Amino acid sequence: MKSFLVSCFLAVMLTYCAYGHMDPEKYGEIFGDIANRSHHFCKAITEVPQELIDGVREGQFPDVNSLKCYTTCLWVFAGSMNLDCTMNEKVLEKYMSGMNRNEDIEIMLECRKEACESDAKSFCEQGYELEKCIYEKVPNDSFIFY
Repeated sequence: MKSFLVSCFLAVMLTYCAYGHMDPEKYGEIFGDIANRSHHFCKAITEVPQELIDGVREGQFPDVNSLKCYTTCLWVFAGSMNLDCTMNEKVLEKYMSGMNRNEDIEIMLECRKEACESDAKSFCEQGYELEKCIYEKVPNDSFIFY
């Protein structure tokens, strides 16, 4: 799965350029752009229904593999999470500073540690556990999922 994600990521980075629903006013120009591109790419390769994506924003985390892989794909595509389940702190700082949300980085790093050291059996499950942890620990109006 990791090699598939890497191959798809490289192909998209070379050929894909799309804009979508993330408001640059709220999320910053840099993050808004990568969020839109990663949403479209990850949704296409995982074939996750939009209803499940919308549900995560409301705290619904069903045990659906396509949603787990979509979530992990977002982290990897954006360059925030590496394939060895480490976080790229410089990328996180770049995205969060555009939204004046640097305080959330510590929560993300703490959640990454919990998720990647958990009993999650796959990389997709680790990314999903990361997202669930962040949902539980950041204020609801600060939770970002696209």
